[in-house]
Amino acid sequence: MAAFYGLKIVKELGLPLQKNVRIIFGTDEESGMSCMRHYKEVGEMPKVGFAPDADFPIIHAEKGQINTKIGLPTSDTQHEESDLELVSIVSGDRINMVPEQATAVVRGNLGRIQDEFVAFCQEQGVQQSSNQKGDEMELIILGKAAHGMEPQIGVNAGTTLATFLKTYKFEPNTKRFIEFLSDLHKDFEGKDLGIAYQDEITGPLTVNPGVIHVDSEDSYVRLNIRCPVTTDYDEIIGKLKKSIDDKELMIEELRQSRPHHVDGDDSFIQALQKAYKDETGMEPTLLSTGGGTYARFMEKGVAYGASFPGKEMTAHQKDEYIEVEDLLKATAIYARAIYEMAR
Repeated sequence: MAAFYGLKIVKELGLPLQKNVRIIFGTDEESGMSCMRHYKEVGEMPKVGFAPDADFPIIHAEKGQINTKIGLPTSDTQHEESDLELVSIVSGDRINMVPEQATAVVRGNLGRIQDEFVAFCQEQGVQQSSNQKGDEMELIILGKAAHGMEPQIGVNAGTTLATFLKTYKFEPNTKRFIEFLSDLHKDFEGKDLGIAYQDEITGPLTVNPGVIHVDSEDSYVRLNIRCPVTTDYDEIIGKLKKSIDDKELMIEELRQSRPHHVDGDDSFIQALQKAYKDETGMEPTLLSTGGGTYARFMEKGVAYGASFPGKEMTAHQKDEYIEVEDLLKATAIYARAIYEMAR
């Protein structure tokens, strides 16, 4: 809306422009950006532009992504029954979110599991609840949601729950998978997976186990891996495949999107920096992000606002908001930026 009214201001002032200005509205930003892919196929994508979908001053580098599904192979081997059976784990429904809630159902000799669960959650500083029906118990953990590009600022309920469950004796294949999930807990940079990497432009690679599903029919975890702009994808994928193979698991799906980077010395960048500094008086520092925006579909596209430095970032959380003063300030910046770019 700030960008829309910024353009409206420029239009109504009748300012002289040397280039056409276009606003493209997408509808699938969170689920693969199929809208922009289609637009690029059937229309003419601008070569220069900004996406008002991140932080000020300017994000000129976006990490790439590897999204993969890692599963537990089915086994016909018969194992001696244990006293406790893991019926299911369910956590998360979007790969690009840190899951806020996780639920597990266990069956059998429940013993002191409820007391131990309460003690574990108190130690971890997370909320919990449990319900028992007959010889089954439902265990629920509430973590903290966050954007998948910053898994370290959230609390992953799924891997937290796996960390509790790994201390119990389940069927061997199930236990092995639970231990794998537990190893992912707080391993935000993929060290256990052997894929840790970082560069000076966009910082470290990050890993978010966004979706976890375990039951007798199918057990898997979906990982959202955010890759620095200088990542050698073939090398990282090779290391990931070897690590998963060594753990006797399997990669069922693997999709990737390349990073995006615009040189900071470009005159287009300087025009946006001028608009930001003229309106705010603040230094227009160049930033990078682990997130992905529509900017990557333009040859020279950057993410430009609308969140200001020092303000609380509430994207992908409950009660997401922007302060009215910031919305108006962003509108003024966008109006000036559109004028600078198009003249």
